[in-house]
Amino acid sequence: MITKLSLSNGRSQEGSVIIIVMVFTTVFLIIGSALFLLVRSSNSGTALERKDVKAFNVAEAGVDAAMVDLKVSWPRVSTDNPVIVDPVEFRNITLTPLVKN
Repeated sequence: MITKLSLSNGRSQEGSVIIIVMVFTTVFLIIGSALFLLVRSSNSGTALERKDVKAFNVAEAGVDAAMVDLKVSWPRVSTDNPVIVDPVEFRNITLTPLVKN
């Protein structure tokens, strides 16, 4: 036997459970969607940061390799005639643009 709950003024509460369930479902869907978007954004940010760190490490390795190459191949003693630079002429130099033919 099904009994109806009734309020003090005589109205029944038959449909209130469905409404409460729908409200809770909607709230949980909104919270779940927000968490999903937060995690997806965090993952893409982490991937971008990982890519930046890899690029920095590769660039730093290139600089280190160039420094080692310069250290190994840098002349210890100059065998050529010394280069003499006139400071006045050096400061009055004019640069001409390169023209490709």
